[in-house]
Amino acid sequence: MNNNNKVLMSMDILNVIHAVIDYKKHLQSYHVMLLDNKQFNTVVETEKFYYSLDLPEGMSKNKSDFERILSFENRYATEQLEDFDNTEESDLCMFSWKTL
Repeated sequence: MNNNNKVLMSMDILNVIHAVIDYKKHLQSYHVMLLDNKQFNTVVETEKFYYSLDLPEGMSKNKSDFERILSFENRYATEQLEDFDNTEESDLCMFSWKTL
């Protein structure tokens, strides 16, 4: 998983990224939009969810990795996430999850 101080992407890491982003979207749509609860902090609650997960090798329960996941919500990174999704599982290791 580690190649020249890089943690390579894997299906397990990709699944965690999707789970966290989907969870945040769910909270946003339910608490903020449906219940009109503007005080509900989706980021804080999503971070609690992230810290509760059993993480795969290469992911850590720290602010840096959590923020890296949330960065996939921006436009450029969303395209990169789509690239990961369209890559064969055996080829995901060609991508880097993070640099140590």
